[in-house]
Amino acid sequence: MIIGLDLGTTSISAVLFHPERRVVTASVECANDAGITGLAEGRHEQRAATISATACGLVASLLQQSGVPPGRIAGFALTGQQHGLVVVDTGLNPLTNLITWRDQRTATVPAGLRKHLYGAKTGCFLHPGYGGLTLHHLIRQGELPKGAYKVLPITGFLAARLTGCCAIDETMAASWGILDVQSRCWHQPLLKLLDIPEQLLPEVVTSCSPLGPVVHSQATGLAPQTIVFNPAGDNQAGFAGVGDLGGQEAVVNLGTSAQISVFSPWYSLSPELETRPFPGGGFLRVYAALCGGWAYA
Repeated sequence: MIIGLDLGTTSISAVLFHPERRVVTASVECANDAGITGLAEGRHEQRAATISATACGLVASLLQQSGVPPGRIAGFALTGQQHGLVVVDTGLNPLTNLITWRDQRTATVPAGLRKHLYGAKTGCFLHPGYGGLTLHHLIRQGELPKGAYKVLPITGFLAARLTGCCAIDETMAASWGILDVQSRCWHQPLLKLLDIPEQLLPEVVTSCSPLGPVVHSQATGLAPQTIVFNPAGDNQAGFAGVGDLGGQEAVVNLGTSAQISVFSPWYSLSPELETRPFPGGGFLRVYAALCGGWAYA
């Protein structure tokens, strides 16, 4: 059986999935209460360690409630909120909070930098809250912590804590706005423009591919042989869950972000949309409102 975990901005949920029968046999959910209060106006951060601990406890609860022996769990799949990042040291301890996609500290970055010349390669421009712009800001302001080893999305942070492997897939990497989405590797000219050292970035590993077995259970209750799969972005994962890749359907998500997504087998870009990599090939053409969280609040 497979466990799937979603690290959302406002909630965290997990399901137990039977791949042969293609049914969810159990599910659990809880609020994401890791938010930091008292921050400067426009900033939005969450405690990465709290999210990790909450998620691990939720997985343990799912196993306990289902009564399924941990040895029957063959794989652990992850998805979650995109664009945000957390800085870690060599011991994979967080040196910063998770700076989420809702963070607006980069809103004053010159428009010429945000609307760079490489949008046709990256599939998007650099909006406030996007990891590439956030990392540029930390470096430019001298706020990158001493001992910084890697920057990771929150899903990559949990996967690294479980496996010891620092990686990012093409969907999460693209959400930072600094990936060449066709070659699916970091966009070198843009990294140079933003003064981002490539050694800070995790290796880009194919979406949903095995990262390795659990080596640190982190109180999940997972057995050591359980394979952890490279996390995919929640926009792509949500589309895969309900979309027909052979048809012309659009998927409308009224979650914390709010998006309209359409699958395309080929790459194209228009100013009003983002073109995001899709696991297994192809792309999603996405209109992301990025305001659902504030609307709900």
